Amino acid sequence: MATSSHAQDAAQISVLQKAAEQGDAKAQYNLGLAYSIGKGVKQDQDTAVKLWRKSADQGYAEAQFNLGIAYHFGQGVKQDEQEANKWYHKAGDQGNAKIQDRLGDIYREGNDINKDDKEAAKWWRKGAEQGDIEAQFSLGAAYSEGRGVKKDNKEAFKWYSKAAAQGKFLAQYDVGRAYHLGLGVKKDDKEALKWYRKAADQNYPPAKKALALMQKK
Repeated sequence: MATSSHAQDAAQISVLQKAAEQGDAKAQYNLGLAYSIGKGVKQDQDTAVKLWRKSADQGYAEAQFNLGIAYHFGQGVKQDEQEANKWYHKAGDQGNAKIQDRLGDIYREGNDINKDDKEAAKWWRKGAEQGDIEAQFSLGAAYSEGRGVKKDNKEAFKWYSKAAAQGKFLAQYDVGRAYHLGLGVKKDDKEALKWYRKAADQNYPPAKKALALMQKK
Protein backbone atom coordinates (compact mmCIF):
# COMPACT_ATOMS: atom_id res chain seq x y z
CA MET A 1 0.00 0.00 0.00
CA ALA A 2 2.81 2.40 0.88
CA THR A 3 4.52 1.71 -2.45
CA SER A 4 1.27 2.27 -4.31
CA SER A 5 0.70 5.54 -2.49
CA HIS A 6 4.25 6.67 -3.24
CA ALA A 7 3.80 5.86 -6.93
CA GLN A 8 0.52 7.76 -6.98
CA ASP A 9 2.16 10.81 -5.39
CA ALA A 10 5.00 10.66 -7.93
CA ALA A 11 2.51 10.48 -10.81
CA GLN A 12 0.59 13.48 -9.47
CA ILE A 13 3.81 15.46 -9.06
CA SER A 14 4.78 14.66 -12.65
CA VAL A 15 1.43 15.98 -13.92
CA LEU A 16 1.74 19.12 -11.77
CA GLN A 17 5.30 19.77 -12.92
CA LYS A 18 4.34 19.61 -16.58
CA ALA A 19 1.37 21.93 -16.07
CA ALA A 20 3.41 24.31 -13.91
CA GLU A 21 6.15 24.51 -16.55
CA GLN A 22 3.47 25.49 -19.06
CA GLY A 23 2.43 28.39 -16.81
CA ASP A 24 -0.68 26.93 -15.17
CA ALA A 25 -1.17 29.08 -12.04
CA LYS A 26 -3.19 26.47 -10.13
CA ALA A 27 -0.60 23.79 -10.84
CA GLN A 28 2.18 26.13 -9.72
CA TYR A 29 0.30 26.75 -6.49
CA ASN A 30 -0.36 23.05 -5.83
CA LEU A 31 3.20 22.06 -6.70
CA GLY A 32 4.37 24.74 -4.28
CA LEU A 33 2.20 23.15 -1.60
CA ALA A 34 3.79 19.78 -2.30
CA TYR A 35 7.28 21.24 -1.86
CA SER A 36 6.17 23.11 1.24
CA ILE A 37 5.06 19.95 3.07
CA GLY A 38 7.31 17.44 1.30
CA LYS A 39 4.54 15.39 -0.32
CA GLY A 40 5.84 13.42 -3.31
CA VAL A 41 8.98 15.57 -3.39
CA LYS A 42 11.73 16.51 -0.97
CA GLN A 43 10.57 19.35 1.27
CA ASP A 44 11.99 22.63 -0.04
CA GLN A 45 10.57 25.96 1.11
CA ASP A 46 12.69 27.94 -1.37
CA THR A 47 11.19 26.06 -4.31
CA ALA A 48 7.70 26.36 -2.80
CA VAL A 49 8.04 30.13 -2.61
CA LYS A 50 9.37 30.38 -6.17
CA LEU A 51 6.37 28.45 -7.46
CA TRP A 52 3.89 30.47 -5.38
CA ARG A 53 5.43 33.68 -6.69
CA LYS A 54 4.94 32.54 -10.29
CA SER A 55 1.34 31.68 -9.49
CA ALA A 56 0.78 34.85 -7.46
CA ASP A 57 2.12 37.02 -10.27
CA GLN A 58 -0.67 35.57 -12.42
CA GLY A 59 -3.22 36.66 -9.82
CA TYR A 60 -3.90 33.31 -8.14
CA ALA A 61 -5.33 34.33 -4.76
CA GLU A 62 -4.34 31.26 -2.75
CA ALA A 63 -0.74 31.60 -3.93
CA GLN A 64 -0.74 35.28 -3.05
CA PHE A 65 -1.96 34.43 0.44
CA ASN A 66 0.66 31.71 0.93
CA LEU A 67 3.35 34.07 -0.31
CA GLY A 68 2.20 36.52 2.34
CA ILE A 69 2.54 33.81 4.98
CA ALA A 70 6.04 32.97 3.72
CA TYR A 71 7.15 36.59 4.08
CA HIS A 72 5.41 36.88 7.45
CA PHE A 73 7.29 33.94 8.94
CA GLY A 74 10.44 34.13 6.84
CA GLN A 75 9.92 30.73 5.25
CA GLY A 76 11.91 30.41 2.03
CA VAL A 77 12.40 34.18 1.94
CA LYS A 78 13.75 36.84 4.26
CA GLN A 79 11.07 37.93 6.74
CA ASP A 80 9.46 41.11 5.50
CA GLU A 81 6.19 42.39 6.97
CA GLN A 82 5.66 44.96 4.21
CA GLU A 83 5.85 42.25 1.56
CA ALA A 84 3.64 39.99 3.67
CA ASN A 85 0.96 42.66 3.94
CA LYS A 86 1.23 43.46 0.23
CA TRP A 87 0.48 39.88 -0.76
CA TYR A 88 -2.20 39.43 1.92
CA HIS A 89 -4.05 42.43 0.53
CA LYS A 90 -3.70 41.27 -3.08
CA ALA A 91 -5.27 37.96 -2.08
CA GLY A 92 -8.05 39.49 0.02
CA ASP A 93 -8.95 42.11 -2.58
CA GLN A 94 -9.90 39.34 -5.00
CA GLY A 95 -12.98 38.59 -2.92
CA ASN A 96 -12.28 35.08 -1.61
CA ALA A 97 -14.33 35.00 1.60
CA LYS A 98 -12.24 32.26 3.24
CA ILE A 99 -9.06 34.23 2.64
CA GLN A 100 -10.72 37.39 3.95
CA ASP A 101 -11.67 35.56 7.14
CA ARG A 102 -8.13 34.29 7.55
CA LEU A 103 -6.79 37.79 6.97
CA GLY A 104 -8.99 39.02 9.79
CA ASP A 105 -7.53 36.32 12.03
CA ILE A 106 -3.99 37.28 11.06
CA TYR A 107 -4.53 40.95 11.86
CA ARG A 108 -6.24 40.06 15.13
CA GLU A 109 -3.61 37.57 16.29
CA GLY A 110 -0.55 39.01 14.57
CA ASN A 111 2.69 40.10 16.14
CA ASP A 112 3.41 43.64 17.31
CA ILE A 113 4.16 44.75 13.74
CA ASN A 114 0.89 43.90 12.05
CA LYS A 115 -1.61 43.36 14.87
CA ASP A 116 -4.50 45.65 14.00
CA ASP A 117 -8.03 45.14 15.32
CA LYS A 118 -9.54 47.63 12.85
CA GLU A 119 -7.99 45.82 9.91
CA ALA A 120 -9.18 42.52 11.37
CA ALA A 121 -12.76 43.79 11.58
CA LYS A 122 -12.53 45.19 8.04
CA TRP A 123 -11.56 41.84 6.57
CA TRP A 124 -14.04 39.90 8.67
CA ARG A 125 -16.78 42.19 7.38
CA LYS A 126 -15.79 41.52 3.79
CA GLY A 127 -15.94 37.76 4.40
CA ALA A 128 -19.08 37.98 6.53
CA GLU A 129 -20.98 39.90 3.87
CA GLN A 130 -20.27 37.02 1.49
CA GLY A 131 -21.73 34.56 3.96
CA ASP A 132 -18.57 33.08 5.47
CA ILE A 133 -19.64 31.53 8.76
CA GLU A 134 -16.34 32.05 10.58
CA ALA A 135 -16.08 35.69 9.49
CA GLN A 136 -19.67 36.29 10.61
CA PHE A 137 -18.93 34.88 14.04
CA SER A 138 -15.67 36.82 14.40
CA LEU A 139 -17.35 40.06 13.35
CA GLY A 140 -20.09 39.41 15.90
CA ALA A 141 -17.44 38.92 18.58
CA ALA A 142 -15.70 42.13 17.51
CA TYR A 143 -18.94 44.11 17.99
CA SER A 144 -19.66 42.32 21.26
CA GLU A 145 -16.26 43.24 22.68
CA GLY A 146 -15.76 46.60 20.94
CA ARG A 147 -12.65 45.22 19.26
CA GLY A 148 -11.71 47.22 16.17
CA VAL A 149 -15.26 48.59 15.98
CA LYS A 150 -17.50 50.51 18.37
CA LYS A 151 -19.18 48.13 20.82
CA ASP A 152 -22.69 47.44 19.55
CA ASN A 153 -24.77 44.56 20.91
CA LYS A 154 -27.35 44.87 18.13
CA GLU A 155 -24.68 44.43 15.46
CA ALA A 156 -23.13 41.61 17.46
CA PHE A 157 -26.50 39.86 17.62
CA LYS A 158 -27.03 40.36 13.89
CA TRP A 159 -23.77 38.65 12.93
CA TYR A 160 -23.98 35.97 15.60
CA SER A 161 -27.45 35.14 14.29
CA LYS A 162 -26.17 34.72 10.74
CA ALA A 163 -23.42 32.35 11.89
CA ALA A 164 -25.82 30.51 14.21
CA ALA A 165 -28.26 29.94 11.36
CA GLN A 166 -25.44 28.18 9.50
CA GLY A 167 -24.88 25.87 12.46
CA LYS A 168 -21.89 27.32 14.34
CA PHE A 169 -22.43 26.19 17.93
CA LEU A 170 -20.43 29.03 19.47
CA ALA A 171 -22.70 31.52 17.70
CA GLN A 172 -25.79 29.56 18.71
CA TYR A 173 -24.70 29.84 22.33
CA ASP A 174 -24.12 33.60 21.95
CA VAL A 175 -27.55 34.06 20.36
CA GLY A 176 -29.08 32.13 23.26
CA ARG A 177 -27.17 34.30 25.70
CA ALA A 178 -28.32 37.46 23.92
CA TYR A 179 -31.97 36.41 24.23
CA HIS A 180 -31.39 35.29 27.83
CA LEU A 181 -29.84 38.59 28.94
CA GLY A 182 -31.44 40.98 26.45
CA LEU A 183 -28.18 41.88 24.72
CA GLY A 184 -28.96 43.65 21.46
CA VAL A 185 -32.38 42.01 21.28
CA LYS A 186 -35.52 41.89 23.42
CA LYS A 187 -35.19 39.40 26.27
CA ASP A 188 -36.95 36.16 25.35
CA ASP A 189 -36.44 33.04 27.45
CA LYS A 190 -38.20 30.81 24.92
CA GLU A 191 -35.75 31.85 22.20
CA ALA A 192 -32.86 31.60 24.64
CA LEU A 193 -33.77 28.00 25.43
CA LYS A 194 -34.11 27.20 21.73
CA TRP A 195 -30.63 28.46 20.87
CA TYR A 196 -28.96 27.10 23.99
CA ARG A 197 -30.46 23.72 23.07
CA LYS A 198 -29.07 23.90 19.53
CA ALA A 199 -25.57 24.56 20.89
CA ALA A 200 -25.99 21.93 23.61
CA ASP A 201 -26.98 19.39 20.96
CA GLN A 202 -23.51 19.94 19.50
CA ASN A 203 -22.00 19.09 22.91
CA TYR A 204 -20.94 22.61 23.86
CA PRO A 205 -20.53 22.48 27.68
CA PRO A 206 -21.41 26.14 28.47
CA ALA A 207 -24.64 25.74 26.51
CA LYS A 208 -25.51 22.55 28.39
CA LYS A 209 -24.91 24.34 31.68
CA ALA A 210 -26.97 27.41 30.68
CA LEU A 211 -29.77 25.17 29.45
CA ALA A 212 -29.81 23.18 32.70
CA LEU A 213 -29.90 26.35 34.81
CA MET A 214 -32.77 27.84 32.81
CA GLN A 215 -34.77 24.62 32.96
CA LYS A 216 -34.46 24.53 36.77
CA LYS A 217 -36.31 27.83 37.10
